[in-house]
Amino acid sequence: MSRTTTLLIAAIAIAIPTVSAQSVQFRGKIENGEGACYYCPGFDFVVDCVDAPVSSSVYDLNLYIGMQVDATGVFNGSAAQPIIDITSLQVVAPSFSIGGGASIGGDVKFTALERPAISRC
Repeated sequence: MSRTTTLLIAAIAIAIPTVSAQSVQFRGKIENGEGACYYCPGFDFVVDCVDAPVSSSVYDLNLYIGMQVDATGVFNGSAAQPIIDITSLQVVAPSFSIGGGASIGGDVKFTALERPAISRC
């Protein structure tokens, strides 16, 4: 292998970015991680139904357990220990919507698919 090819391969290997932290926004219910998520041992808090681990250096998430929130945070980018650090949080009313031009008094037809493992949501 030529020196140029070797240098090119090394440069590409160095330039390949690892997953980095990124800002995320979500709406969901904050739950106790140990009590709500079988797959999340060691996480104090999760977003219910999706079991995404969350923490916050700004808010005491104990005060928001069981509440629907609209939140912004920073995902750490880790595949091994993923977590979202919540930086902005607002309690919101639970909501459910169906698209497709539904109107009061009219028929609405839709298909809902669910995995039995998350039927609590």
